[in-house]
Amino acid sequence: MLFDPRLNNQIDRVGDLNGSTASLGVLMGNTFRRSKGRAWELRKRSMKIWPLWAEQLSTNENPLKINTPLIALAASDEETKSMQMLCLKREHRGLQLIEKESDLNLGFEWPVTEFGGLVAHNDGRIDPIQLQKCLRISIKKLGINQISENVVSIERKSANNSFRWMIEIESGNHYSFDTLVICTALNSNQLLNSKGYDFPLEPVLGQVIDLEINHNDYQWCRWPAVLLIHGTNLIPYKENRLLMGATLEPGNNASDYSLKEMQCLKGNSPIWLKKAILKNKWHGLRSKPMNRSAPILEVLEPGLILATGHYRNGILLAPATAEWIARQLN
Repeated sequence: MLFDPRLNNQIDRVGDLNGSTASLGVLMGNTFRRSKGRAWELRKRSMKIWPLWAEQLSTNENPLKINTPLIALAASDEETKSMQMLCLKREHRGLQLIEKESDLNLGFEWPVTEFGGLVAHNDGRIDPIQLQKCLRISIKKLGINQISENVVSIERKSANNSFRWMIEIESGNHYSFDTLVICTALNSNQLLNSKGYDFPLEPVLGQVIDLEINHNDYQWCRWPAVLLIHGTNLIPYKENRLLMGATLEPGNNASDYSLKEMQCLKGNSPIWLKKAILKNKWHGLRSKPMNRSAPILEVLEPGLILATGHYRNGILLAPATAEWIARQLN
């Protein structure tokens, strides 16, 4: 059974956005800098599962696919050296070096790639809106019961020489389960504090802008699915539209300064991008664990599982997270 107060909401980028709807859906797995540890293993596993998920979830009405490649441009000699080392280690994973001063040939002018970069042929992006639509269809086909209400409390109770988890929802109704999986991001502690658990999580806000390109000679066919420069993702998604995002802002309040700094790409924005027309903007909150690495994947006690705090990689790590949860349920 699935409890989520947003289950009946239309999936679009209007009004108050949740994490997945606000997300850009960037899949940056093979370009992760570390080569060992849990963070790398989760990314490696997710990148292997994602093509299978995309194929299984896709429908004729809502086609779903992973758009590739991802190009990351270096911004310093130090970053160039790091990318060179990464490409040497992961050529078999589709990483290819872009030499310094290379012409990217994106279809219209772009600043010279002074420090070079890399192409990740197997990284890219999946559309978060299409993904959620496909997931809803799949949930319905599987016959999973869905309740569009908040859970307000959880309680472990003894019954017939065993323990069950009792939950209460906003309407006052109660339900009993052998196992609970809590994946409520910044709201996780509202349910767990009464059980004596405390997992400090901080909000990190991210802003995204949707731009209309006014250019006589744009050709997105030469662009990668994602172009990453100065920490900003540029994602062409329609004939003359481009998404830019996302900022990294501590707290809950969006900053105009951070938005302007992102749009100018720290002074490296080409003229055509500066002249682009703002068509839409939004922001979302990421749930970042404090004093520990993301995400939090823990079995707190028998029948109580916590999977939250994915920070900037919720969609990327979704397959590996789901697989981990499935193992705990068996």
